[in-house]
Amino acid sequence: ALVAPGATASPVGPFGHGEAPRPSRAASVLAKRSLDRHAAAPLAMTAGAIGGGLGRDCFMAAELKRETRTSLDTCSRALEESLSRRDRAATLVNRGIIYMQARNLEMAMRDYEGAIRLEPSLAEAHVNLGIALLHRGGRDQDAIAALTRGIEMKPARPEVALYTRAVAYE
Repeated sequence: ALVAPGATASPVGPFGHGEAPRPSRAASVLAKRSLDRHAAAPLAMTAGAIGGGLGRDCFMAAELKRETRTSLDTCSRALEESLSRRDRAATLVNRGIIYMQARNLEMAMRDYEGAIRLEPSLAEAHVNLGIALLHRGGRDQDAIAALTRGIEMKPARPEVALYTRAVAYE
């Protein structure tokens, strides 16, 4: 989902700001199998950029799942440009998504955490951090906390965060 700097995210999904209902055991097994099938291409939420330039190219690489060295280089070069805090944070999220698609969860988490330091209210940074923590394993409670923070901030695609949080609860 795209969230352009300065734009408001779409309203949160049907579960509101509270806890999502706990799935049944059968549903959670199916959800975990689904998450495992998608592990090669983890669910992620891009943070958009308005205009052109390398920031836009980085966004497009993340949105189109281009997990190449060239995409990472484009995002890194974009971060060398003069960007607003929000655009810099969005570019970190997008580069983190490319790292996550390349199965480099440590670098992805570092970018998401950097984005959160720059722009604590960027929902997609929290949601993607939660997704990466869940994929890494062993940090389900941290993943749930990050996903919940992101949901409370009204991400553009709350269904991604709600689904991933339901999986993490199991």
